[in-house]
Amino acid sequence: MNNFTNLFYLLTIVFLSSCASIEIVNVSQDEITNVSKDVESVSQDELFKKFLDKQWELDLADSPVFASMIGNKKYNKLISSNSIEQFNINKEKSNIALAKLQSFDIDMLSEDNKLNYRLAELGMQNDINRMKYPTYFMQLNQRGGVQSYYETGDRLIYTSRQDYEDWLIRLESYAVNIANSLTNNKKALELGYSQPKIVIEGTILPSYKNLYDFLKNEYYPQSRDTIGISDVPNEKNWYEDLSKYHTTTDLTPDEIHNIGLAEVKRIRSEME
Repeated sequence: MNNFTNLFYLLTIVFLSSCASIEIVNVSQDEITNVSKDVESVSQDELFKKFLDKQWELDLADSPVFASMIGNKKYNKLISSNSIEQFNINKEKSNIALAKLQSFDIDMLSEDNKLNYRLAELGMQNDINRMKYPTYFMQLNQRGGVQSYYETGDRLIYTSRQDYEDWLIRLESYAVNIANSLTNNKKALELGYSQPKIVIEGTILPSYKNLYDFLKNEYYPQSRDTIGISDVPNEKNWYEDLSKYHTTTDLTPDEIHNIGLAEVKRIRSEME
């Protein structure tokens, strides 16, 4: 009887040990799964950060003057082309960048990077929406344009002689953009795009003689008398997308206008 009892106890111990081993294995597998998820999340965050860093460098390369303005002199001798061909290249680049961004699983990113993802996506989508329209036809206005590029030099950072020499090289290169502007605006008139007469400048520097002759003899006489963007092709959609782009919202122009009226009323009431 004692031998049987001892055998029973032995088998019981073996059985309980087996059950305990099974439980331990299951817990360990869950822990491994959780660790795997954490590693994947960290990996997504690292890859996402590398993507943003690379995209920032690509953006600086495409906007060399902006790079110079923020103190990055890597592209100090370069300018951005205003040709229609370059516009189409940039549009394709924007579509590729958005596709790469959307290849990330936002649920696997940290909370901070989820916000960064949404901001990056909003900015890219706004740029792509804006590029649905031929903005290169509307670059001449009272706030600037190809005719006032020299003003850019006042906003650059000069800390050495080389910085000034780089600026002179940029000015020489800009002659191509002046020619592009002439081509773009001639094409614009053919297709019905023009600025209101009120925003076309009457005089410009002698170095822009060819452009001036075009503005005076062709562009200005054919410019429209209306204001705003209401009398160019596809004006309604263009205006709506411009509103979204400049306000970073999905509100309609009427909704934005009503918010403005409400704010004016509120401020006036507080002043009174």
